[in-house]
Amino acid sequence: MRFALFGFFGVVVLAVASSLAPTPVPEAWVRVVLPVWASFTARLFEVSPVSVTLVAAGAIVLALIVGIAWAPRGRRVRRSFVLLVGTTAVLGGSFVLTWGSAYHRLTLARALDLPPEGADLRMLEAAFDRLLHDVHDHAPERPLHTFDARERADAARNAARCVADADEVIVGRRIAVPGGVRELPAGALLRAGYGGIALPWLLEPHVDAGLPGAAWLAVAIHELTHTALWAREADTEALSLLAGLACDDRDVRYATALHGAAVVGAAIATITEPGHTARMRVSQGLADMPEVARADRRALATSVAHFHHSATADSVGRVYDAYLRSQGVEAGIADYALAGGILASALAACPTVRRPWCD
Repeated sequence: MRFALFGFFGVVVLAVASSLAPTPVPEAWVRVVLPVWASFTARLFEVSPVSVTLVAAGAIVLALIVGIAWAPRGRRVRRSFVLLVGTTAVLGGSFVLTWGSAYHRLTLARALDLPPEGADLRMLEAAFDRLLHDVHDHAPERPLHTFDARERADAARNAARCVADADEVIVGRRIAVPGGVRELPAGALLRAGYGGIALPWLLEPHVDAGLPGAAWLAVAIHELTHTALWAREADTEALSLLAGLACDDRDVRYATALHGAAVVGAAIATITEPGHTARMRVSQGLADMPEVARADRRALATSVAHFHHSATADSVGRVYDAYLRSQGVEAGIADYALAGGILASALAACPTVRRPWCD
């Protein structure tokens, strides 16, 4: 018990030191130490046929139940307290060391040396046009929502490679990204308003099986980008889009462009009034997409309408918003909405820099 308490104390001290340290320390941690952990977890993912994170969570709960049940009747309260406090300390401390510190890394905008003022309407419109062009240019012969499990897995494997490629361009080192994603039961996340999650500690990406093909693939790219140690949602979303646009897999590029058009279109809507010319161009552009793209968009709308539960989504949204703010993300869940501007700024810089997503 003494050694366990020392271990708990040590982890807590390291966690506090990491969270209070100035930005260069977490940045060095993310660049040097965490990639080693990411490499280990990526390999663990490859050899396990089931979700390692869910198995580990179940094992922890079972161990707690057994540990409390086996305690002498008169000491169960004390044993319960020690085990619960100890487990919480270890999980809380290791969370900061294996994931929480990634919230303090250099932002994507700064890493790409983008202008601090962000994207203006002209940049957003240009980005939307580029995305529409990619949708038309790479649209498959049949909607991605008709893809079977093998085709999904192949596309996710290619997406993982493209995420690692894009991250290497920015950071200058190769990171191991899992070669695919786990699926959660249909509606497990969609009921709460989300499509995927990269669970901390083991950095294991999961996607709701209720998502149709194109949306499933776009969410998979997003979660795979989290495993490349990008924590902030705006950075993750923007980089996942850039990675997808640079990908040599046509299905990945198409799904990315289709999702990106919606993201940038929403960004345009936030800075323009109803009836503005830019909004009308977005609506017309979406309406004029190829039939396969319109079918994929309809499939997503049908899936969301079927599973979404407003009360659950509101509750989960408030919790996640509080969590993001606790990690230093000032915008909370509104951080997602900033991705369109980052993407547009990165694409606007293409005439002056050479990046794989500029081609």
